[in-house]
Amino acid sequence: MEHHIRSIPAVDWYALVHIEDFTVAGVLAFPPDLSIVCAALHKRHPHQDAALQFTRLNWLAIRDDPDRFRALGMRLWLPPAFADR
Repeated sequence: MEHHIRSIPAVDWYALVHIEDFTVAGVLAFPPDLSIVCAALHKRHPHQDAALQFTRLNWLAIRDDPDRFRALGMRLWLPPAFADR
């Protein structure tokens, strides 16, 4: 799984709905400046202020430590099965 997230001028949030086994596993909302999220995920691709090459490992990192990413400015909604981790 890979998804390219890009900041779009005049758009405040980029929301990604993550689905596993035909069930919503989470909703991730990214702020316009992606650099702090990219740094937290140890990304190495260019243009990290406006682009994030999102992978399954990134999903797992965010899902397993949602408070860390909320503190970075992301908005996350996880079903109860994941929220208690």
